This record gives sequence, C-alpha cells and structure tokens, in this order.
Amino acid sequence: MIGSGLTALGLVRCLGRLKIPVYHITTQGDFARFSRWHKSVITLDSLPTSNSINYVLKRFQNQCGVVFPSSDELAIATASLTSDLSTILKSSLAPKDCIISLIDKLILSKLLKKYNIPHPITTSIEKPDDINGLDFLNKYFLKPRDSQKFIREYGVKALHLENFRGNKNKIEQILKSGHQIILQEYVPGPATNHFFVDGFMDRFGNIRAFFARQRIRMYPRDFGNSSCMISIPLGEIESAVSHVRKFLPAIKYRGIFSIEFKYDDRDKQYKLIEINARPWWYIEFAAYCGVNVCKLAYEDALGLDVKPILSYKVGKRFVYPYYDFACSSRLVRERKLTLLNLAQFWWRAKTPMFCLDDPLPSLYNSYKSVSGYLRRRFR
Repeated sequence: MIGSGLTALGLVRCLGRLKIPVYHITTQGDFARFSRWHKSVITLDSLPTSNSINYVLKRFQNQCGVVFPSSDELAIATASLTSDLSTILKSSLAPKDCIISLIDKLILSKLLKKYNIPHPITTSIEKPDDINGLDFLNKYFLKPRDSQKFIREYGVKALHLENFRGNKNKIEQILKSGHQIILQEYVPGPATNHFFVDGFMDRFGNIRAFFARQRIRMYPRDFGNSSCMISIPLGEIESAVSHVRKFLPAIKYRGIFSIEFKYDDRDKQYKLIEINARPWWYIEFAAYCGVNVCKLAYEDALGLDVKPILSYKVGKRFVYPYYDFACSSRLVRERKLTLLNLAQFWWRAKTPMFCLDDPLPSLYNSYKSVSGYLRRRFR
C-alpha cells in the first residue's frame, strides 16, 4: 500500500480485515500508520513519484505482492513500473494512458463527448481573454485539469468565474504558475443532486461490483467533499449506472472506480462530473455496506477468479464529523436544518476515522488536531 490519509486508512482496513498482510509505504505523520493492520516498511519524507517509485520498490523485487496506490499521482506512478518490477509486484489498474485521460478533465470531457455520455459544457482556457463574451459568469467555473496539484497550491478544487470579474490577472497568475485550467458549466442544484457510482472492473472487462450512494451534505458548499451520504439502490439512478456500463468497457478500463454524477433538473439528465480511477476517500464505507472492492482488486491482480458482488446494504448512513459539523452549523444558523434532524442522521452513522476494532488512528488524529490548535492559539 502506497499513500497516506483517509484513502490509505480505508485500504489498510479493507485488506487487513481479510487477514491479508498490509505493508505500508507512507510519510511520518500519517495517522494510517497507527492502524492495527499496518506493517511499516518505509517511512518517507514525501510519497514516491513516477520518477522515484521504481527506486523505492526495488527493495521488494525478491518478493511477490500486490501494489495499491491511494492517489491519482501514485496510480500513474504504479502504472509506470518497469517490467522487471511489474512482473513481481502486481496491480489491478488501467493502462497509464487510460488513467491520465480520466484524471485530465479536458481529455475526459472529449472522451465523454465521443461516447455520448452527458456531461457539463467544458472548454480549455489558454489565456485570460478566453473568458471574454461570457455574459453569465455565474454559469461557469474554473477547474484545473490536474486537481491534486491545484489543491496543494490553492486549497480548493475549483473557483467560481465570478471571482475573476474585472480582475483577469488572477487567471494569468494561475496559468503562469504552471496550472492548466478549463472552463466548465456549473450544474445547478443542491448537494442531494450528487450521486456516486462506485465499483470494480476486472482484467477481462467485466464489471464485478456496483455500489451507489447519494450525497446529503458537502463542505465547502460548492466545490467540496461529501460530509455525509447514504447508500441507495442502483435502481434509483439506473440511467447513471447505464452510462458507466457503456463508458468503462469502451475505454478498456480495469480496476477500482468511483464516478460522480450530478442530476440536472433542467434536462433531467445525470451529468458525469468526475472519475476517480483508483481507490477513493470513503472506500471503507463501500466495504461496510458489503462491497469490498479492495478484495476484488487483490484477486484480479493475482490472476484469480473474481466473483461478482450482486447486492449490498442500502439506507446505511455515513458522516465525516469534522466536515459535517462545519457544514451543518451554517445550515442550522440559516434555519435549513434542525439539531434534531442532525442528531437523527448522525446516530449510528459510519465514520471514516473512528471504529471500535481500530481506534488508534482516530485518537492520534484527534491528538494532532487539538495540539495543533493549542499551539496556534497560544503561540
């Protein structure tokens, strides 16, 4: 397992509970290191890249294993392993070019157009003047072609185009800093219009598992992450599922996937927003509901028979308290949510950090958060 954070913790738990030894390459401050199933191998100052991953994994060339990356960059790096390593350290991933085409938002939009999959209007921004002539700036937003690099520098996934009204220098600064950006139509609607189709496709092009969930709240408000959600039947979003059945085989995909749709009330269509071509933040929630895609990826990488998962638990609730408290407190002040409704949803909801059979990562993360706050407060 290569990576850190929530995705890494979910992977360690999903595999560890199956009694599969998990050897974890991560960074020093990662809370996933405190999982009961974590076996420390290498602790690095920074995670490997496409240029360094072969060097890092050379020490395992006399052993057999399955490699699980936990981010876009690590997925590309894993798909770039040299032939001498890839024959020993297996993975269940799409080819490198396929992964890049799904991560790059402009290339993805062209693929979606080619295969007639509904998606928001998307165009490239090469210079600040490219936004000239747009009368309704609130209908569009700026989005990076590479989300992870953009988030590290700006701390957000996207920016409203209205923010740049009368100040195109900001766009020029973003472009000069090396970021490639696109202009994308903003699909209106509340957080509950966001749906996710997760699952797994094996090496033969067969989708062996589906898992559907609906977003209830998100933080930050427009371009944030889900703070609470609920598992739903596939039948509720059959149109979105049919798009996945059509698109993934067409591009010869392989591996774990998580695909975000937003329902557009204007034309009654599910618009494909984004594809995670690797494990995602809340992968443990899918396993909790009965869809352990990590198990399927492990079997597929080793060339074993991958049995399909045909059902899962619906109506299960998930809450990330840290984000949902920030989101809910605003809604309570605006009288759009009551404390009673909030408590009812939180009651017995699954969380990404704390669980009774593996409490240390949550305790360590809480300690870091509190101590960090106190240091800033009394500095």
